[in-house]
Amino acid sequence: MDKTKALLWTIRACGFVSLVIFVLIKGVSINPRYFGTSRLLERMCPQDDWLRYGNLYGQTQIARFRIPLPDEKGPELLNTPAADAGKYHVVVLGDSMAQFRRGHENYVESLSKRLGEPIDFQFWHFLTPECFARLPEPIDKTRPRIVIIERVENKLLEEFADVKACPGGSLNERSTRSLSAFASRLIGIVFTDDELAFRGFFSFSRPTRRLAEALFTARFSLSGAISDQAHLYSLNPPFVFAHYETDPNLSWSFYGRHDDAVIERLADNIAKLRDALRSGPNDEFVFMPVPGKYTLYHSLINNDPYDLFLPRLYDAVERRGIRTVRIYEKLAAEPGLTFYPTDTHWTPLGNEIALDETMKVLRDLRRRPTRPAPATKRG
Repeated sequence: MDKTKALLWTIRACGFVSLVIFVLIKGVSINPRYFGTSRLLERMCPQDDWLRYGNLYGQTQIARFRIPLPDEKGPELLNTPAADAGKYHVVVLGDSMAQFRRGHENYVESLSKRLGEPIDFQFWHFLTPECFARLPEPIDKTRPRIVIIERVENKLLEEFADVKACPGGSLNERSTRSLSAFASRLIGIVFTDDELAFRGFFSFSRPTRRLAEALFTARFSLSGAISDQAHLYSLNPPFVFAHYETDPNLSWSFYGRHDDAVIERLADNIAKLRDALRSGPNDEFVFMPVPGKYTLYHSLINNDPYDLFLPRLYDAVERRGIRTVRIYEKLAAEPGLTFYPTDTHWTPLGNEIALDETMKVLRDLRRRPTRPAPATKRG
């Protein structure tokens, strides 16, 4: 075989190998909403430590911010099956804060133990009055049903600034069983704006992750360059903040516009959720907005004033007769660490404060007289 043919077959072989790697990496994702990573990457990466949502070290891969987190405790928090949802009298509609269990049991499991009864949990991406009206009614209507809405601060403007229609299909995710939905999902996996899967393959896989960390750390030391996803930080103590809390161009960040008109609109839309819930005489709605980590700890890097978005929203919501779990003041006054320095979630102390304040509201609700269920008309 002459040199030309040998070179040609070498190029073909390299192209074939590259194609195989491309298909594998761009295959069915673990969670394309957050990671864009493939099953191959899942197998090649250390379990969870590099792919965990909220892991800001994973966004930067700078050695100064590699601070190990405690192991997970307790069971994983999954959505309650729809067939069982009507059995429970406490419902939590939460986000990843409610599910987080590094160093402590998740918020819902801990709250369930304090109450001495199981809790219905749903991770909903669509909190709208139309969706909310589909919440299964409790089987026993003689007891109060309490629905707790837990949302992190940066999600409030994104979710509640406007009243949206409820998407079709499941309340948690759109169905992907139709041909058009499958095609849309496939296109979304193959044609992405940024090649997160390939960066992940280099940055997080066992053979290359230490090399990646060394390169990112060296670049940071020489130029101060850091990830766009976590660009504000403190070195003493080491602390990293997520871009969606710090970017002035994002309306839902710490620097977003929170004038009185915005506060009132949010409170009105939250009241519409409460009104959509009231299918029975004993339904109660509890609102728990959780302050972001940057809101609590931005003083580590600057003196930018906080516009008291959450306390003002608490007041506006309470004027509409809605119970709130006011945890901002407690977390802000706490000298201990309530959020992990290189993660977006709370520590055992932060989780404990949220539980304490939730229990105060629930105890107050349960002291009120219970109204009888409405009589059923007979034909």
